[in-house]
Amino acid sequence: MTKQDLQKQKSKRLIKDLNYLGLGTCIKDLKQLPKFLKIFLIFGAFALTFLNFYSFQGLQIDANSLTDEQKVLLEDVIHNLGSHFTPLIKYSNAYVFGSVIGAPSQGLAIATAILYSMSGLAAFTGLLSVSMIVYGKMSQFLWGLINGFFYCMFALIAGFIGDFIMNVIFILGASLGWYLFNYKHKKQFTVRGRSPIYKITFVLVTIFAVALMSYLWSLAIPKIYEGTTGLNYDEQIGKTQLLFDSIGNGGNLVGYGFQLMNVSEQFWIWMFLNVWKVIQYTPVSSSEWVWTLIIQYSIWTILASFGFWENQLKYIVAWLFPKYSIKE
Repeated sequence: MTKQDLQKQKSKRLIKDLNYLGLGTCIKDLKQLPKFLKIFLIFGAFALTFLNFYSFQGLQIDANSLTDEQKVLLEDVIHNLGSHFTPLIKYSNAYVFGSVIGAPSQGLAIATAILYSMSGLAAFTGLLSVSMIVYGKMSQFLWGLINGFFYCMFALIAGFIGDFIMNVIFILGASLGWYLFNYKHKKQFTVRGRSPIYKITFVLVTIFAVALMSYLWSLAIPKIYEGTTGLNYDEQIGKTQLLFDSIGNGGNLVGYGFQLMNVSEQFWIWMFLNVWKVIQYTPVSSSEWVWTLIIQYSIWTILASFGFWENQLKYIVAWLFPKYSIKE
């Protein structure tokens, strides 16, 4: 074997040992998931794909609001694709009314249809990411990177500017997360077993950090939106979406910090955020039901509950009911 061949083998071993973002073990990590979770993910993938492209409500545009040219164009598209094809609906609304990122135009309509279609891919890769977090797999950062890319594209067109920026942070932070998880915080940190004062201080500091980050997001989101689009935030999006966007991302930022440092208490934040996000994509905050993401965050809630139980809840149950004591 030549010196060059030995060098190649050494390089391959180094890459394998590094396992950057979990790329080298992502398939292995999937295979190691419990059988019930694999079945759950397969059915989830089919459901999310279907809901990403099919709208139960269908296209709802008042014909009186259309010009003759728009009527001809939309009739032609509907004839070929049908009135329940979600990308068509997004295309039509953006073509007639515009969107949160611009005035009505055919180019904007095409971009809207494409970007909105990212929600299905975002939802499924998000399920994989959460599954890996729950079971402590390295590939959580690979799937988190992929999920961040697709989700930030969708969040932009949906008007959740904070979610867009937060997922850009996830993308940029994936390498840092992999490094910390692999080299600095392999052993999980927890406040279990600490003194009551320590626990209370930890909780209060966490709540304060979430509140502070949420407030800063509420100031930054309208400024960023108006600076990049030239449109008025309150007129185009409004206070309700800002509330959900800012609190969601305030919690997300603190939870992501906990994830990077492998803090077991992160699951309290994930449980809250998943429920918060389910509500965010209903008409309470959004202009419509975004079923792909409602289902995504509902499933995320179920997945996170496994991690919540294993890392937090079962110890609380054991403390309340000593006969169910758990040996660490």
